[in-house]
Amino acid sequence: MEKKEEQLKNGQQTPMGALSEALSVSFKLLQILMGLALLIFFLSSIFTVEQYESAIVLRFGKIRGLKAERVLSPGLHWAFPYLVDEVVKVPTGRVHTLQINCFWDRTGREQARSTLKPDIDGYVLTADTNIININLTARYKISDPIAYLEIANPEYVLSCIIESEAVKVYAGLAVDIAMFERHKAVELIRKNVQGQLEKINSGIIIERIDLEDISPPFFVKRDFEEVIRAGQERGRKINEALGYYSKTLEQARGVATSVLEDARIYSNRTIEEARADASYFKSLFSQYKENPKIVKNFLWQSTIKRVLAKTEDKYIIKRTSPSDQIRILIGRESR
Repeated sequence: MEKKEEQLKNGQQTPMGALSEALSVSFKLLQILMGLALLIFFLSSIFTVEQYESAIVLRFGKIRGLKAERVLSPGLHWAFPYLVDEVVKVPTGRVHTLQINCFWDRTGREQARSTLKPDIDGYVLTADTNIININLTARYKISDPIAYLEIANPEYVLSCIIESEAVKVYAGLAVDIAMFERHKAVELIRKNVQGQLEKINSGIIIERIDLEDISPPFFVKRDFEEVIRAGQERGRKINEALGYYSKTLEQARGVATSVLEDARIYSNRTIEEARADASYFKSLFSQYKENPKIVKNFLWQSTIKRVLAKTEDKYIIKRTSPSDQIRILIGRESR
């Protein structure tokens, strides 16, 4: 006891005091380390969702939150570390591109063979049993990230649906329409693909499908182009004939309209003249009943005046007896 008091007086610590002080320092260090660990734990659990993204948190493999809270919008968010929570980010604000080249010639045009091998060469059949190569590009957006993630390998599923619908659409189109009215085929494919995606609730919206290239098989391309040119020439001739037909028909209609109009005018004029003559005859007939001689004399004078008005030379001959002869020199020379 006296020894401990002497050590305290000399400023020396006892073994128990040193142990207590060491434990106190160790506890403080442990508190600091635990605080740093908690800080690191908290900071490591913060994540950022970009402007073009949506995020979903999986807690022990299941989607965290209620329906309205399942999809996280852009900004800062917090989740437990990887062993508890898994953050899955889905680029919903971007337009994704998917190439469909299984219907194109995989051997390359410079190595194209003279025959078709179905197990190697890509192609589609048209409604008139022609073979063509096509190259498609699909552009789509993710509208529902939860539905999108519930599909295993959604891009593969989408490519299979596009390939299936492309085969169906081109099998219902003639080669002329497929080659020269391309928008019809791609629009039908887009519409059908979107319908199939909605049936399986894929969360994908097809923005558009582009036909990057379309061509007959290389080994028949020259013959195919000749057939196409012949078809185009046939169409041109038909259009020219239809144009000539329309022009001639319009001209004939114009002539017929003009003839009918002239006939109508002539008919109206003739009817009016006949009515005027009938009215004049009725008036003259009533006068004839009252004074026949006067009317006869008037008609005779009117007729003579009308006849003589049309002649150049007029001769008035007075006959003295019935036996007098009248001689007229026809074709005399003018003096």
